[in-house]
Amino acid sequence: MVLHVFCFNENFMCDIKFSLSATYGSTLLTPFIKGVNNVLPYVADSENFISHIKFSLKQNTCKTIDFDCWVHDYMSADSSEYILTDEGYDVIKQKYQNQINALLEEMRIQHEKEELEDEQRYQEYIKSQPKAADTKYILPVNEELPFN
Repeated sequence: MVLHVFCFNENFMCDIKFSLSATYGSTLLTPFIKGVNNVLPYVADSENFISHIKFSLKQNTCKTIDFDCWVHDYMSADSSEYILTDEGYDVIKQKYQNQINALLEEMRIQHEKEELEDEQRYQEYIKSQPKAADTKYILPVNEELPFN
């Protein structure tokens, strides 16, 4: 089954074609259309949006494509990667405030866990290294280092 979708708003128009299996595609179609309709008024960059739609279809996250676009913009390192307009970012942030708070808390906990694991690995590495011989060298007062 080929899903052929036309998306447009005042900023752009796009034609998207996806090949989906008949059973899988029919279960995605309604959530996909709803998700696109939720986010379409706020799309600032059509290329990033289309790329994200394709990714969302592969990951089966079409039901919340507006939330996924917000997360994409939140995690983007540069404004050139943003999908949403500033207004869209704020509207979607308000709409999903509880889910966003839960996501950020989960990310904070995961980050702290990874930092702790990194510190433990570093301490284990330090302990596994052989003790270096005493490398202190005391230079006699009237002697210079031999540099050639």
